[in-house]
Amino acid sequence: MKGIDFGRMTPEKMGELIAAATRQLEVMNESGCSKDSIKKNLLPAIQRMKQSRHELQMVVDQMIDKTADLEKRMEQMEKVLNAIFDQDAGNGQ
Repeated sequence: MKGIDFGRMTPEKMGELIAAATRQLEVMNESGCSKDSIKKNLLPAIQRMKQSRHELQMVVDQMIDKTADLEKRMEQMEKVLNAIFDQDAGNGQ
């Protein structure tokens, strides 16, 4: 069975998946499934969801770090360009 790729899933699709899982859980609960069997069946899915959430948070953190690095480099570039343009203006060019 192929796993769910939460990285490519839209919020709407994820909501549908959670709603379907909730409905299935209610059906299992009404049919008399034991809490142990429910826990056994849901634990791997919950672990995968937590892992996907952690991976997503790491990617967001990397994006924030890269954005800060880009802003820093842009400031450096602007300083260099301003120095060049100021020097050219002083030379009468």
